[in-house]
Amino acid sequence: MQINSGTVQVPGAILYFEVAGAGPPFLMIHAGIADCSMWDPQFEFFARTHKVIRYDSRGFGKSITTDQSIRFFNHEDTRAILDHVQAPVSIVMGCSRGGAIALDLAVCAPDRVAALIHVCGGLSGFEYAPAAYPTK
Repeated sequence: MQINSGTVQVPGAILYFEVAGAGPPFLMIHAGIADCSMWDPQFEFFARTHKVIRYDSRGFGKSITTDQSIRFFNHEDTRAILDHVQAPVSIVMGCSRGGAIALDLAVCAPDRVAALIHVCGGLSGFEYAPAAYPTK
């Protein structure tokens, strides 16, 4: 399998990405405890039938965060990756933190998401209350 890699400059960061395969675009967004390599088995499998795209989000893997003070929205980074690899519409799969980013992209740019695979993702902007445990 041939993997093409590169970077995309966005406000406050330089994002590393990889692309393999041909066919309908399929974007994979990693969890907050990993980098894009977490998708190695799936990346190879889906590259047989899809143009598979994965990237390291800000602060992870080979991506470089150049400005810690900048306010950013991860779904805008994701859209920049899709634009760069010429994937106007994509199947989008995200796990955990990546699931939240994928969901944000689907909400903010529904015309860019053909299908959403939300794997144990949270919700951006949702304030979680501390767990209430019974006392003895």
